[in-house]
Amino acid sequence: MQAPADFVPNAIGPHSVVVHRRRWRAHLAAVGGYVLLAVVFSWPLPVHLQTHLTGDPNSDTGVYVWNLWVFQYEVLDHRTMPYFTDRIFRATGRANLSLHNYTVFANVLALPLARPFGIVATFNLVYLLMTVVTAYAMFLLARAFCARDTWISWLAGAAFAWSPVLVTRGMGHHSLVAAAPLAVFVLLLMRLHEQH
Repeated sequence: MQAPADFVPNAIGPHSVVVHRRRWRAHLAAVGGYVLLAVVFSWPLPVHLQTHLTGDPNSDTGVYVWNLWVFQYEVLDHRTMPYFTDRIFRATGRANLSLHNYTVFANVLALPLARPFGIVATFNLVYLLMTVVTAYAMFLLARAFCARDTWISWLAGAAFAWSPVLVTRGMGHHSLVAAAPLAVFVLLLMRLHEQH
């Protein structure tokens, strides 16, 4: 069996460098487009990051802001496990938060931002970031189904991340806005299946 004429094993030629650059540009353009959509769909939140929230602070949104605050309080200020706190139920000792809807991934992302930007701005920045990550994760999954068609994949990411159900949940149920793991899980299952 003879290899194709343009086949050079383990070589990086000018053609492969160009293809690699195009792929990176496509991914960067997709993320840039999603950042722009995040700003547009959340407007006027980006100009009120320090003072406004996506939902009523007296409802579930306030709980998620508290989650972010208590997580950084326990980790940064007290250097303790963030799954226990004395900030609530003080008379009973440290409350166990292990079964609480805690959004650990978002709280970890927020750790370096909380002190320089404040809790409200950090909460909003992480919310916007999670919408972008969710869109990008669906973009990656859609590319597997769309013969790597960048435009169709980009639209799939936008349609998923800013679907009515996720936008509505953004007004209070922030754990549901972080839907990127759904697309990533399916993509990983597909890759695992391809390897076997």
